[in-house]
Amino acid sequence: MRKVLALLALLAATPAAAQQVSQLPTFNQSIAITAANTFQLISSGTQAMRSLTIQNNNTNTDSCWIEVSGLVTAGMTTASAVTIPGKPASTAAKVSILLPPGISYGRYQVHAPTGPIVGTCVAAGDTLYVDWQ
Repeated sequence: MRKVLALLALLAATPAAAQQVSQLPTFNQSIAITAANTFQLISSGTQAMRSLTIQNNNTNTDSCWIEVSGLVTAGMTTASAVTIPGKPASTAAKVSILLPPGISYGRYQVHAPTGPIVGTCVAAGDTLYVDWQ
C-alpha cells in the first residue's frame, strides 16, 4: 500500500508525467445496416483502440458478419469472391466472423484491429452495437 501511495504522490508532483497519459476517444452506438448482405464501413482504422466490442443487436434470426483483417472491404456482399494466397477460393461471408443474434466479438489492446472494420447483416435496418475506446 505504501508503494501505491508513493507512486500516486510522485505522479501528482510531476505534471509532465500526467500530461503524457492521453485519453482515447470513446465511440459507442448502434449502427444500422443500410443494405442487406452488403458490407459497410464500421471503423476506418485511423484511430487507436484499447478495446473493441461489436455485438449483433438483433433478437430475431438475423445473423451478421464482421471482418477486421482487410480481406473484405465496404461495398462487397457476403457472396463476393475473396482470394487468400495459397487457399481455395472463398466468399466474404466465409472469411468473416459470424455473429448470430445476441453474440459479440471483443478484442483488447494489443490484439485490437488496426485496420478498417466492416460489417453487414441479413436485413437492412438490422443493427450492430459498436463500442471502442
